Amino acid sequence: LDRDFILAVARRESAFMADIKSSAGAVGLMQLMPATASDVRRRQRSDDRWDIKGSNYSLTDAGTNIDMGSYYLAAVGKRFGDHLALMASSYNAGPHRTQIWLPEEGSVEADRWIDTIPFSETRRYVRAVLAYMTIFNWRRQQIELNDELELSAAAGHSGEQDGDSNNAVVAVEAAATKSKTSAAQSAEKPVRRMSDYLTPINFDADTTVKATDDETLQSADSS
Repeated sequence: LDRDFILAVARRESAFMADIKSSAGAVGLMQLMPATASDVRRRQRSDDRWDIKGSNYSLTDAGTNIDMGSYYLAAVGKRFGDHLALMASSYNAGPHRTQIWLPEEGSVEADRWIDTIPFSETRRYVRAVLAYMTIFNWRRQQIELNDELELSAAAGHSGEQDGDSNNAVVAVEAAATKSKTSAAQSAEKPVRRMSDYLTPINFDADTTVKATDDETLQSADSS
């Protein structure tokens, strides 16, 4: 799963408050309903990729909540071809409703499909998640670039501290080269826009929209 997508869902669900509980009973960072969490934990215990021991857990524990919410997202992603708009819709309203809202055949632009979601709350939810994802992607790229520039500057400063002028010159030149390279790489990999996540939705039961054994999974939150 894209970590920016997980962050976006958590931001929309709880504003990153780990101990929050909704009036409907959804708990934690990713606002999991206890029944959904119980089903997810049962599936995790039977999944060799997860080392789950025992049945006790706390949904207010940030790590546990993120693990369970991410597992749920991966399950609906498998069902809907990892399409982010469909995954967000499923997390909010349930995969069963998302499936019903899809045309039987053909394709449609994702932004147009979002506008046709009959639940206004889910429409707003999907738009918000994709917007947050775009913001987090931009912020992460900026942080990574700044880290690279700071490391480059530190390398130059370290060379100067050695007292060897030749080493200092080499270090500064290397830092400058690294900075230029980082900037060039950043330019070559532009920040993703929200439209980049709005790939067309193809309605082909044998390809993009995949039925799985996860029919019992309902919406993760209270919608």
